[in-house]
Amino acid sequence: MYAEKKIKYDYKKRRLLTRRDALSTAGKVAIGVIASGIVAGISGYYAGSSAVPATITTTKTVTETKVVGAGEVVTETKTQTLTSTVTETITKTVGATTAPEVKELSIITVDFPGIRWLEQAIKRYKELSGVSVVLDKVTWDALHEKMVVALSARQGIYDAYGIPVDWFMEWLSNDWCIPLNTYIDNDLNAPPLLDVYDVALKSFSYNGKLYGIPWFIAAMMGYYRRDLFEKAGLKLPKTLDELVEVAIKLNNPPEVYGLALPGKQSEHTVEEWIQLLWSFGGEFVEDGKAAFNDEAGLKALQFMLDLIYKYKVVPPGFAQYSYDELATLFCEGKVAIYFGWPYTVAVISDPTRSKVADKWGIFPRPGAAWAGAWGWLIPPYSNKKDASYNFIKYILSDWVQRLHAENGEVVVRRSVLELPEIQEKQPVIKVMAEALPKAHSPPKIVNFAEVFAICAEELSKALLKQKSPEEALRDMEARVNAVIKVP
Repeated sequence: MYAEKKIKYDYKKRRLLTRRDALSTAGKVAIGVIASGIVAGISGYYAGSSAVPATITTTKTVTETKVVGAGEVVTETKTQTLTSTVTETITKTVGATTAPEVKELSIITVDFPGIRWLEQAIKRYKELSGVSVVLDKVTWDALHEKMVVALSARQGIYDAYGIPVDWFMEWLSNDWCIPLNTYIDNDLNAPPLLDVYDVALKSFSYNGKLYGIPWFIAAMMGYYRRDLFEKAGLKLPKTLDELVEVAIKLNNPPEVYGLALPGKQSEHTVEEWIQLLWSFGGEFVEDGKAAFNDEAGLKALQFMLDLIYKYKVVPPGFAQYSYDELATLFCEGKVAIYFGWPYTVAVISDPTRSKVADKWGIFPRPGAAWAGAWGWLIPPYSNKKDASYNFIKYILSDWVQRLHAENGEVVVRRSVLELPEIQEKQPVIKVMAEALPKAHSPPKIVNFAEVFAICAEELSKALLKQKSPEEALRDMEARVNAVIKVP
């Protein structure tokens, strides 16, 4: 009925974003080691899939290369064995042309519950490298303005910015971030990008260049009434057709509706439709122009209309609902299935706020899912770019990623999210591990808010039957093409 397009990823294309295949000659090896500056390396970090043991022996190797005369180089290596949870290699180059050693970095990102795990990682980084990292954690409402003010000063106030993918195109169009390809290609201890989910890398990539090291990520997922599924003997839907089937079977208005959809004139309705667009094999933008006025776009919009008017499984009042209102409906026991972000778990599982606190479960969204990633970007104004790169690649280490994952954060390393002990402890992570391989990053648009406001208006008219689906898509295409901006 609703045939979803199978999406395949070409892992070979990732080579643009990963370390150079080989620095095989002695000269290249020497350059790779001597030009490193101070590098913190962690055992298993670069292997890509090994888990971090609770305690292991730490080896600290300090290599000093001294220029003692014209063309004469003396190298001395000392190794110490310590008790730690990581293996550390610090390469230090000294001589007449050596850049000043960096002792402190300043970074900025959002203040959120999981920030304490970053603070713990920063403390450990100081122990490993000797570099202090000063973290400016800012509330969400004030974060964007503070970052833009700092970047506009062009003074290198911060050495790295932790931002959501939604802001990446703004950073790129204003030249507020530098590509990392050269650093990665020439780094013998390059970060394990082959172990990072494609959608996380694509979130901070543009035209074959990687501009940010992904930190953590989340994808839209399904919430369902476990008690209703069990009573009806139903399995969780894996396709859009199966989603419609279970929604119809669980539909029992006005007590319970089968499926809730956002229909409010907001970005949430646009995101819902775009996920369906992707599921049917379409794209929102291609070559800087709207690409959604096609068969896939029409199928996506018709799918939403059918759920509302043909199958009547969507609760009345959908035109006033965003994802937040849908979460409220679910907590009130009014819907059997809805799609939302992982943060809603805290609300739904709270018996003081939810009537179904012990009656729900989660599952991967059928079809494609919208993913929102956070990543670390280096501004061109920092005079500590090498040290900044070394720190942000440390974010991808096994130890840091596992620290976050064990405490409920959805990290970007596949090998960490797939660890059975973490999935058993964190059910959301188990669902994310299934969802992320087919998730998509947001469309690459600079004027995101402006474009989505247009789409929300046109989609709303279609969902309220003020325009036909064909008319809405045609008008939306023309209006979007008139204003859309890409880097």
